[in-house]
Amino acid sequence: MNLLVILVIAFIAITFLLKNQRNLKRLFASAPKPSPAKRIETDEFSLMKPAGFSCPSPSSASQLFALELYSDRRSGLIQIVDGHQVREEFSYAWAVVSVTPGNGLELCRNAARNSSVQILEETEETTNDEQQLTIVARKQSKLFSIESTHKVVFSPQLDKTYELRVSLLSDYKSEWIEPVGTILSSFQLNT
Repeated sequence: MNLLVILVIAFIAITFLLKNQRNLKRLFASAPKPSPAKRIETDEFSLMKPAGFSCPSPSSASQLFALELYSDRRSGLIQIVDGHQVREEFSYAWAVVSVTPGNGLELCRNAARNSSVQILEETEETTNDEQQLTIVARKQSKLFSIESTHKVVFSPQLDKTYELRVSLLSDYKSEWIEPVGTILSSFQLNT
């Protein structure tokens, strides 16, 4: 009798393992390794992509941006807001580069101001014939506080304005401030 019980239990266990093999592999798989750091060069600008950030392939990337970067780690919440269930999911940090023909400094300044709840810092300078504007702002989605730095550079030589907007979830600022700083400090035009 004991041998029969053991065989039945073993058969059930083997059947369970075979049917759930894919789910068990996912459950026990090691965490994915972060994407390695690398320098991204385009014809017009370059920047450093820190480890832990991914750059979507051109076919899946948005047509709105010249470049997109997203942290490999994401956060999501589901809460009731004003009586409605709200679900939001964001990467912990992300960056986008947009290009505007002509001098778009004021356009970018107004867009940053209008999309933010609070402007934390704003600086403007001219170096090497380039005008540069930096705006640090905070805004609130329904569930997350987001801090963004807009680095806007107008190049008269190229007659284009480049905006690098780097954002991060405020709750994870201490963890992502260094990689975000790397992206911002490494961004430069190829003039």
